Amino acid sequence: MKCNMDCFHCYFPDCINDDLSEEEYQSDEVEKFIMDKPLTRIEKQRIYNRNHIRQKRSENTNHARDYYIRHREHEIQRNTQWKKDNKEYVNAYQRERYEKNKEEMCRKRREYRARVKERQAG
Repeated sequence: MKCNMDCFHCYFPDCINDDLSEEEYQSDEVEKFIMDKPLTRIEKQRIYNRNHIRQKRSENTNHARDYYIRHREHEIQRNTQWKKDNKEYVNAYQRERYEKNKEEMCRKRREYRARVKERQAG
């Protein structure tokens, strides 16, 4: 028996096609090949969007970092304003965090002070 490459409507209980690797099976070309019916508008848009996003991500992998660098002053101002508006929340969060990690924070503080003392002495 021969595979008809229509995995969504396969009549075999288990796949008999051993020719495709996992990478080939997940590629868009195989998706088009498997679907013997014409693609709907939504399916075409979904494939286009997936390819468009992949292309944009590969073109600009540092988008978030570049955005922050360009808008650094605005982001700092926005974060500062949020902290002022939510002062109670920020203080409660910091107190809770300090209580959970008290020993670790004290150890780091001691190490930092020791390094500063060495630098000032040396």
